[in-house]
Amino acid sequence: MSWIPSSINIGLRFEGAGWGLLLCPFLFYFIHYTYKRTHPDVASSWRWCLAVLRGMSIALIIALLVEPVLDYWSKKVQNPRLLVLVDTSPSMGVRDGKSTRLEKVQSVFRQNAWKDIGDRIETRIWGFSHDVYAIDIDTLESIQASGRATNIGEAIEESAQKEGGIDGFQGVLLISDGAHNLGLDPIKAIYKKNVPIYSLVVGNDEPPVDLQIAGARVLNIGYVGKRLVVEADLTSVGYREQRAEVVLYEGNRELERKSVVLQTDLQRVQFTTVPETPGPHIYRLSVEPLLGELTRDNNEALVFTHITEERLRVTIVASEPSSDLSFIRRSIEVDSSFAVQVLIQKQPGLLYTGPWDHSVVDDSDVLILLGYDDDMWDGAASPYLQGKIRGGMGLLFIGGPRGRELWSDDYAISGLLPAELPSSSFLKREIALRVGTQGENHPVVRLNPNNKEGDPWKQLPPLAGFFEVTNLREGTRVLIESSNGEPIIVSGVYGRGKTVAALSHSFWRLDLVNSGAMGTPQTIREFWRNAVRWLATSAPIGRVRASTERHIYRAGTPVAFIGQVFDELLRPQEECSVSVLLANGKTVQLQDQGGGYYRGVYDGLAPGEYKFTVVAQYNGAQIGREEGDFVVENHSVEWADVRANRGLLSDMARTSGGISLNVEDASSLFREWPLKQKLIEDIREFHLWGPTWPLLLLTSLLAIEWVLRKRLGMV
Repeated sequence: MSWIPSSINIGLRFEGAGWGLLLCPFLFYFIHYTYKRTHPDVASSWRWCLAVLRGMSIALIIALLVEPVLDYWSKKVQNPRLLVLVDTSPSMGVRDGKSTRLEKVQSVFRQNAWKDIGDRIETRIWGFSHDVYAIDIDTLESIQASGRATNIGEAIEESAQKEGGIDGFQGVLLISDGAHNLGLDPIKAIYKKNVPIYSLVVGNDEPPVDLQIAGARVLNIGYVGKRLVVEADLTSVGYREQRAEVVLYEGNRELERKSVVLQTDLQRVQFTTVPETPGPHIYRLSVEPLLGELTRDNNEALVFTHITEERLRVTIVASEPSSDLSFIRRSIEVDSSFAVQVLIQKQPGLLYTGPWDHSVVDDSDVLILLGYDDDMWDGAASPYLQGKIRGGMGLLFIGGPRGRELWSDDYAISGLLPAELPSSSFLKREIALRVGTQGENHPVVRLNPNNKEGDPWKQLPPLAGFFEVTNLREGTRVLIESSNGEPIIVSGVYGRGKTVAALSHSFWRLDLVNSGAMGTPQTIREFWRNAVRWLATSAPIGRVRASTERHIYRAGTPVAFIGQVFDELLRPQEECSVSVLLANGKTVQLQDQGGGYYRGVYDGLAPGEYKFTVVAQYNGAQIGREEGDFVVENHSVEWADVRANRGLLSDMARTSGGISLNVEDASSLFREWPLKQKLIEDIREFHLWGPTWPLLLLTSLLAIEWVLRKRLGMV
């Protein structure tokens, strides 16, 4: 920290009995008289030594009596401190005109206006992309644009923390294109920081000439020997009416090639392929580069899908024909990947198709029980269903007027369900719906972050009532709840099987009432299909179950790991230490989310294929492990949109009380900088009374004098 001394003053004052100083001449004369002659007589050198010891002791006693205080007062001028953050992410390598954005930044520090403020401003310079690092002003010229994303919020937080806090700075100079695409919202990062942001905007608002695959997806469920559709989103700037070749690969094998005429808007290109083997498949979509592209790093995208042997088998067992049955059947059958079998009870022990036999669900992947009571089940049915679901079959239970008895503990099937209810618990009152906090990231009802209208379940009409829950079993997750927080749809795990329970009925009303203009009936329709797909995927065997939230990530985006831990009885186990060990040696500690669930995030991974191992420990002992893999593709979030975000940098400056200018206007900012020197007053007092050392010194002087007198034989 730079200090410029101004003035120093020193003063002495007495806070005690100042009259004690008047005793000094008499006391020192008494000392002289005492040691002028001694008995027995000793050498004069010893007399002088004893007199000095006695004099120092008395002087110290008088000093303690008068309590002298030494005042030290100084004024110093402190130069203002400035935190400088320089964006060095890949988008700063974009060439705007004759130079790149980063080269324009480097030229700022060569200006005379910057050099002129060097004597009156103390600067700390940090560079950032997806992480933050210190920069020496002398080596700024050699820095290259690199990294995997732009994290402005983390740059402010971490650099300030490493500098001992933001309070010591009068301002933050942020030089960036504003293309924030990772981590903490920059506006939140500066909230209540009480320091102005001075931003210099680098780059143009207009997109540069480029061709990229902005996104890719698989449009249908994949089956061996069946047609699979893969779709790519192609965007281009500056290549209108030119032709481009888009290619679909699996590994290094080319599956299909298409030639498209480029337009200015987003174009979708579809490919078809026929998978030959079941299991995981990764497809690569590539557009061949054109002359003059901004970058070729965004010319590819990866797509992951799981190919199954045949269609999913779904069996619906209903207690009676009903509107709910018709609605749920239609919602599921519209997806050709489901083979649906419907069984309806005619009377106890008899279906419309013939006598009841629980073996009819032998080959089912998912069993749906709709409003069913107990009068169909024989003594062997309950343990049979328990075995099927524990072995991996999914169970979807939808309540109804005749279905409440299945929740009673008198029936073995109740142990399969995630919630416990009293035998007569249906409350008839209208309830509005919303996604529960545990359902926001659940694959059955996961909210789309790009949905500007928010929670689509809030737009549905109310239900007519619900089953009142008395207890949620361990590991249960509330997917949908009422506006008052009562559980409406919950999920759980039973052995290798998964279960979902809908604690209400008459869901057909949500579809019918909401099918008019501007309605969103697809919300409830898609829910049943998503639930069946999720239930059809059996949970892995073992006490630890873990995966990433998705299989393929763009470079620069954080990878989210989720895990679930169970005890010996396969009940959710909390308070475990759960770690993810990556093959590159990195470790991620998962945080306990409650109910046996754990979650953690890691970012900064380079493109490539990664394997990981999840290890769970309880009380220091390992209780299980799980392995998995994921892919970080070359297509970085940095190249999704390289336009300068002038609005973000302006908002940061305005919110914090700073100024936002173009980088070309940097010299005017430096010349008229509102940063000022501070006058710092330093006042200190030094007291003799209070510290322990004067008493220790006095005791030592008197002790030494006493020892010498004894050794010399003096009285």
